[in-house]
Amino acid sequence: PTPTAATAENNADLSMPAVDGTPRTVHTRNLPINGADGQIRGILVVLRDVTAERERMQRTIEEQKMAAISALASNLSHTASNLHKLIRVRAEAMLDYLPNDSRARQDTEGIVSAVERVGALTRQVASVARASGHAAEHTPLTPIQLTDAVNTAVELVRTPFDAQNIQIELHLAEPPPIVQA
Repeated sequence: PTPTAATAENNADLSMPAVDGTPRTVHTRNLPINGADGQIRGILVVLRDVTAERERMQRTIEEQKMAAISALASNLSHTASNLHKLIRVRAEAMLDYLPNDSRARQDTEGIVSAVERVGALTRQVASVARASGHAAEHTPLTPIQLTDAVNTAVELVRTPFDAQNIQIELHLAEPPPIVQA
């Protein structure tokens, strides 16, 4: 059959085994061979091994995805941390005005407890962002109380330690030291 313009300009990536059996990605490009009269007389098929190029592209895409996830985790944890602190401080302040045996106090204590669980989750998300390196690149150093950092670390390990009957005792300095972190 006589080749047509559609078959003459068909390009594709194909997966095929190399001589040793390893899978390779081959880009095919079909180029028309025209006769003197301008009619297509044949097709030149060009094959090019693009395995390494496609693997590099895939790695780049995966790195970009991880960077985007890390940036999102960093931004979410920062925003959630600020909201967590605001809600916790306000709820704890409310406790000063509520009678010990009131329903409002119980509800507010429930809010404080829930906010602390959100804070633990926020710290876990922040640790994912830090582990990927994104947070370190974009988060400036700020003063923190070392006692708060130690208490946060203890809260992260308390549940697994409790499950193994391991008790944690803290003896922290007063006043708490402040460091840049």
